[in-house]
Amino acid sequence: MRGYDIELWAVRDHAAGSNVAGLFRLVDGDCDKAPRPIFNGRLNRKTGELTFEVPVSESPVLSTGTFKGAMTDRTLAGTLTLANGNTEAGRTQAMTIKIDRKQN
Repeated sequence: MRGYDIELWAVRDHAAGSNVAGLFRLVDGDCDKAPRPIFNGRLNRKTGELTFEVPVSESPVLSTGTFKGAMTDRTLAGTLTLANGNTEAGRTQAMTIKIDRKQN
């Protein structure tokens, strides 16, 4: 099984410049990996544009991820770019993410 699980919460962290917090989980294979905290989350409520960063510490090569996309009433879609912190070394991987949105 492969996929993504993203949980987002609206917050007001003026010191960090964030207005979104949450958890991100990348599922690859049979093992269920622990979720990673989202940081520097920003949502433009007028346009739906969403950006956040997530650590990917279980990988020896790829250590951080940056998401850029948009959230609508029904979906979250965008690109997650995983990098080792040195994009000049060429160790990056981009994944397209599209998730049906569920609200609790």
